[in-house]
Amino acid sequence: MIRVRWLASARRNWVIYIEHRSLIVFRDPQSLPAGLGAIACKSHLTLDATNAATTQCALNVSVLVSDLLSR
Repeated sequence: MIRVRWLASARRNWVIYIEHRSLIVFRDPQSLPAGLGAIACKSHLTLDATNAATTQCALNVSVLVSDLLSR
């Protein structure tokens, strides 16, 4: 299980999974029933180091996953 603190205004959240050298992009957060204090995502996408991702705020900007993983 991956626990992520979600920003209320975010529609996507990126998690770098260092052990597997990948980036997981969680999309479309949905609140779970009251009292659980949790959010679930409708979808997620796992990208490896050969892929690129675009940011939500600048769709014309791509970020190489390998750049996020470089030491």
